[in-house]
Order: sequence, then C-alpha cells, then structure tokens
Amino acid sequence: MLIEAVIAATSLLALSAAILALRIRRFTGRSPVPMLIAGALGGASVYHAIRLFTRTGEGDYSLPELAAELLVLLVFMAVNAGLLLMRPLFETARKATRAREESERRYRKMFENAHVGIYRTTPDGRVIMANPALVQMLGYASMKDLAGRDLEKEGFGPTYERSRFKELVERDGGVRGLEMAWTMKDGSLRYVRENASAIRNASGQVLYYEGIIEDVTARKNAESELRNSEERYRFLVELSPFGIAVHRSDKGLFANPAAARLFGEDSPDVFVGQAIINYVHPDYREAAIERTRRVTELHEPVELMETVYVRKGGEPFDVETVAAPITFQGKEAVLTVFHDITERKHAEDLEQQLQTSRKMEALGRLAGGVAHDFNNLLTAILGFSTLLLEQTGKDDPRRSGIEEITRAGKRAELLTSQLLAFSRRQVLEPTNLDLNRIVTGMEAMLHRLIGEDVVLTARLAPDLGMVKADQAQMEQVIVNLVVNARDAMPEGGKLRLETMNVDLDGTPTREPLEVESGMYVMLSVKDTGAGMDDEVQSHLFEPFFTTKEPGKGTGLGLSTVYGIVQQSGGTIRVHSRPESGTSFQVFLPRSQASRPRPRSVAPVALPILGTETILLAEDEGTVRGLARKVLEGLGYEVLEASNGLEALAVFEEDKARVDLLLTDVIMPEMNGRDLAERLRSERPDLPVLFISGYTDQETARSGIGVAGAAFLQKPFTPERLAQGVRSVLDRDKES
Repeated sequence: MLIEAVIAATSLLALSAAILALRIRRFTGRSPVPMLIAGALGGASVYHAIRLFTRTGEGDYSLPELAAELLVLLVFMAVNAGLLLMRPLFETARKATRAREESERRYRKMFENAHVGIYRTTPDGRVIMANPALVQMLGYASMKDLAGRDLEKEGFGPTYERSRFKELVERDGGVRGLEMAWTMKDGSLRYVRENASAIRNASGQVLYYEGIIEDVTARKNAESELRNSEERYRFLVELSPFGIAVHRSDKGLFANPAAARLFGEDSPDVFVGQAIINYVHPDYREAAIERTRRVTELHEPVELMETVYVRKGGEPFDVETVAAPITFQGKEAVLTVFHDITERKHAEDLEQQLQTSRKMEALGRLAGGVAHDFNNLLTAILGFSTLLLEQTGKDDPRRSGIEEITRAGKRAELLTSQLLAFSRRQVLEPTNLDLNRIVTGMEAMLHRLIGEDVVLTARLAPDLGMVKADQAQMEQVIVNLVVNARDAMPEGGKLRLETMNVDLDGTPTREPLEVESGMYVMLSVKDTGAGMDDEVQSHLFEPFFTTKEPGKGTGLGLSTVYGIVQQSGGTIRVHSRPESGTSFQVFLPRSQASRPRPRSVAPVALPILGTETILLAEDEGTVRGLARKVLEGLGYEVLEASNGLEALAVFEEDKARVDLLLTDVIMPEMNGRDLAERLRSERPDLPVLFISGYTDQETARSGIGVAGAAFLQKPFTPERLAQGVRSVLDRDKES
C-alpha cells in the first residue's frame, strides 16, 4: 500500500514539474525540455530509492535483485547529477543559438534593404543569390529571372576579362575596387565597382564567389564627360588664335602656343616660372599690375583693356587683354587672354589717315579755290594801288591811305600764299638741298625768333643725304615749326632741331606713314612745352584751326607746313602728350645728288619798256584791265580777249602781228593751255607767258605742255608783270 502511495506521489510531482516548466517557458522564454528531463530523472530516482528501502526491510529482495535495484538507482542519480553539471553547457549552447539567429536576422535585413548589390555565384557564373538592389540594378523583375542568367556569357561588357577576374579572386582570395561594365537585361551597360572573394570548403575547393556591387555609372559618365570637356577645352586652348596664360603672383604657370608665338618665344614652357609683367611695355606696367591686383582681391573679371606688350626681340605691339580669376592646380590664379590687335590698329590708323586725307583734300580744294579768287582781287588791289602811288606825290595827303592799302594787300598776298601751300597748289622750284646747311644758316635768325628763355640746340647728322625741295618753302617749314614750339613754351623751355637719315622699309609700325618705303631724310623739331591731347592732334593740320586766343594766330602755320611737305613728296608725324612736350618729324625723300646745286646768280635788272604787240587773254575783268593799263603804259600794244575762243578769233585777224601770248591758265570756253597749243600750231615761235591764281606743280611746269612757256603767279605787281613780259620777249629774241 505504501509503495502505491509513493508512486502516486512521484507521478504527481513529475506532473507538477512539467506544468511548472511550461509556465517558466511562457514567462522566461527558456526551453522546458531540460527541466522535464531533470524532473523525470528525479522522480525515477525517488521511486527506486523508496522501493529499495521498503523491500529491503521486508526481506523480499534477493541479493541479485538488490544489486540490480541499487544499480538502477545509482544510474538515475548519476544521470541527474550529470544534467545538473551540464546545465552551463546547455545555457552556452542556447545563447550561441540565439546569437546566430539574431545575426542571421540582421544579415537578412541588411541583405534585403542594402542600396548596393550583394550576390553569390558559382565559379561558372550562375547566380545563386542576389539581393533586391542587385536585381533592380540589372533590370530584372525578380531573383528568379536573374538566376537564369549565365554571367560568363552575357553578364559583362565587351572589355571585361572574366578569366582575369577569376584568376585574381582564386589566387589572392578576392579583389577590391574592381571597376567594370555589366550588361543589363535590355543590353545596355552599367558601370559597377566590385569587391569580391572566393569561398572554399575544407579541402580548399572554391564553392562559390560572393561580393558587393556599387553602381558607379553616374560617376563614370561624369568622369567621361569631364575628360571629354577637358579634351575639348585643351583642344580649344591649344589651337586658339588668342594667347592664353595662367599666372599667380606674377609667375607664369601655363601658356598656350599662341601666347608663345605672340611674344616671340620658341615654346610655351618658357613662360612657366617667368614674370609675365616683363612682357608688358614699361609705360603700361603700372596699369597691368593694378588690373591683376583687382582680379586677385575682388575675385571677378576685369574689363577689356588695350595695352602694349613687347616681344622677345624688343618689338612693341598692341594687345587687347581680359583677365579673370580661376582655380589652377588647386590654388587661386589669374587667367589672362591676349589678342594681338596690331593689324587692326594699323587698319584703324590707315582709315583715320584716309579720312583725314579726304578731309584735308576737301579743305585744300576749298582753300585753293578761295585763294584763286582772292588772288585775282589782290592782283587788282596791289596793281592799282601801285599805279596810284606812282601818280601820287610824297606830300599828297592821300598817299598814306594808298600805302596802307598796299601793305594790307601784301599781307593778304602772304595769307593766300599760305592757303596755296596748304592746298598744294603752289608752284615750287625744287633743287637739291642740304637741310643741315639750311638749319645752320637760319640758326641766328631762329635764336632771335624764339627769345632768350628758350634754349635752342641742333643735332645734325654729318652724313645727311640731300632732298629735292624748294628752299624758300623748307625755310618756311622750319620757321613755322619753331614758332609753334615757341608758343607752346610761354615760360621758356628747350627746343631741339635734329636731322638724320632713315630707311622706311615698309614694316608696319604703330603709327604708319603716308609714304612709300625707301630712303628718307628726317627733320625733327622737339620742344618741352605744354603738349597736346588726341582731340587737338586730330585737327592739327586743318586750316584756321588754332588753340590760341583770338587775334593771336591765323591757324595756317601748321597747315602750311603740311601742304609744303605733302607737295614735296614727304609726310609729317607728330608725337605729343599733355604736359610732355611735342615732337614734329618731317620725312622727305632722299635725293641721289651728292651735293646741292649752287644758287643761281641774281639776274641783272632788265629794261621793262617795250613796243611789241601782246595778245592778253584773261577772264577776270579787273585783272585784264590792270594788265592792259600797265602794259600800255610801258609802250606795248595790247589786244584784249575775255576767254580762249575770243583770243583765238583776235589772233586769226592778224597772226603775224602778235609778239607774245599772255594768258590765264583757267578760263571758260577754252583754257590757256589749249589756246597756246592752237596758236603755236600756226606760230611755233610764238612766246607764251601763263598767269594763274593757283595751279599745282604738274600743271604749272610739265602739265601746261607748251615748250618754252613761262609762268607768273598771281597776285603780281605791275613791276613783276613788266619784268615777266620783258624777260619772255628778250629770251625769245636771244634764242
């Protein structure tokens, strides 16, 4: 009975232990299996212990049974003790299992949510596993679609070497940062960056490859675009016709070939480390330094500027530059672009000279026309006033008025002479001249002209060549330039006259000259006066232009110089800046003569009376009346005509009677030249004396085209007319 009770109690205890284990599992999360086993073993041990002791007391056990019962009890107790002792091991195993499960959970979460592709493939290229990012990256709908792809055959770009990849992975255990092109499902390429490794078994055999894929297509495209952009810009820079240079702290860092050509260097490498400012003309360096400072400090481009640079050989040239800040080799620098505008400036100068030339030509025609008409009036004024003086006694109260008229007429004659010089319609008498001798001969007079507060010096070339020009006109050029210089130095200063031989070889210069290339003689007149700005210089040679106060100048001095120099086949150039003085440079063609002609001896005074018959053709009535009155007063017979056709008709009436043709060059109906040719065709020995208010050198000398003809410039006095007529008649008789 006791045994049955013990068994029942033991069973109840085991059942309670099982229920307790389940409750522990519910609240602690621990497995109840070990506790159930421990409870079962404990119950069995108690059962066998009770059974052993009760039956031993009763004497029911035989010795073998007792030993067997005891052995079973000991076994249960040993197993229970072993379970108790192995409890920490079970706990460690349990923790390891939980950690593995947690790790797998985190890995799975990372695998599923990673933005980079994660894969596992067989060595032959079959995809075993791929995360959603890789599936999407390659353009597939699911892992199932991707798993059917053979990477060895269709997964990589045309330049990818799969065998090389496998060699690196299996030899080195993996690759890091390998960039390649993978082929997407639609056949397009996607660039990736891959880290991969080989997984082996215990025997070292490769089981599979696994790795991480990062999509670098955007970066590769950007790099490709950057390379293309750099290549395009390098192409543009290398082939650009504009000079491009990069410098920092005035030290050159880079220059393109155009810059090397621009500055006369053999290679762009010459600029590296050199001071770019050394190529700037000294007069413009301060401005260039200021522009660079503004770019560096303000970090913004500066406006386009014209400046002057100097080539390697020292030749200056005009440049347009623009500068801007850039980053070069990771540091701030200055980018400067150079545009050679020498030819453009040359063209602009030529255009300006052309416009000036056209304007001066128009003014010259106007001045010549005015002078021509004025000379006709002056001829009458001077002629009749001279005749009145001859008829008026010294005590006559009217004489002073007549003399004043005569003096005013002579001043007006000088004015018209200047107009004719400007318009290049004077008759010149060019001879071979030594400008050194002219300057030396005028030096004393020039000292008196400029005053004591101006220091005059002369630097004359000892081997100076000859020029062919009118001596009186050259003297007038020098006087006018010296007077102009004196007026620019009211408080005194220095004046230097200089002569030298120059060779104008046609090379373009910053200030081109309006003459052909060749050998020239230069006369320079340089002062230290007030100088002139560009606006004044643009009007400098225009007639009546002056910066002096009213009544202080006529404005014809420099225009006269311009006309004389132009008519002599030369040109004139001016260098001037405000407060920096002025330099006039006159260029005249060099003559082949070795020494000037000796001056002719003054002619012996000739008698002016005569009895010959003169055919007078003049369209201006006052001039015609004066000439007739003067000539008839000297004993000549005068046949009068108002134009060429009328003179021709008078001549036809009595051809043998006419001893001299006195004719104006320019007349209506028939000009003087045609008239002389018609009369000479019938009377080849007929003397001719031309008169004119204006004409140029060609018309007055060779253009008239009548051999042996003489010329008398208006305005003329009765004495000059009488001498001219008598000289032509007597010369014809002598011949």
